Amino acid sequence: MIDTTRTSISLLEHERTYEDPNTWPAVDRQLLLSSTHLGPEVIDRLRAVGIYSLYDLRVIGVDRAVEMVCDALGSKVWRNRRRALIRAVSAYVDITNRI
Repeated sequence: MIDTTRTSISLLEHERTYEDPNTWPAVDRQLLLSSTHLGPEVIDRLRAVGIYSLYDLRVIGVDRAVEMVCDALGSKVWRNRRRALIRAVSAYVDITNRI
């Protein structure tokens, strides 16, 4: 479970951390890594298919993102990450809605 009560950000802070398109924003990274079953390799896999933030993941959609990674890996095993990614995106949406 993701603890969204300890994560507080402002949109301006979030935008400042997103200056380098090849690096995940620190807040997004923290949210993703605080979710069960997600580690740094998940960020690497998402980056490899052109997803550079939780905002990108939300816009593209978790199902499409998972399919993109599966296609890139040539394996359907990565589908196991779907629920954890949905939790991370939900936490991101909850935080951005509070701002």
